[in-house]
Amino acid sequence: METANMLAAFNELIDHWKLICPHVAMLSIKMVAHYGAIAEFKVDRFRKIYGKAVVETHRLLKNHIHSHTYALVTHQYLQQANDSNMEQWENKSQLYDVYDVGELCYTYFPYEMA
Repeated sequence: METANMLAAFNELIDHWKLICPHVAMLSIKMVAHYGAIAEFKVDRFRKIYGKAVVETHRLLKNHIHSHTYALVTHQYLQQANDSNMEQWENKSQLYDVYDVGELCYTYFPYEMA
């Protein structure tokens, strides 16, 4: 799973930077994959995205997952990705939460920091 590679790269960076700044060791990573329509606008030299999918993704970070490091994949994303390997993914948990934007169903994979 690609998220394992991203987590390994993140941990490598943490190992490097914590020698310079020990507080960096307290950082964790949360990966969210969601699917939906978004729009974009430009403010000065910055490009900003907005839309219901952006709000939903932000809400997904306010979940009931007890782990500080995880990958979270929404059912909307999985339907679009049509990933037949999902059944083989280990340590997955399927949940749904009700937010002000509606019910969001997702699968998450907790990771322990090395």
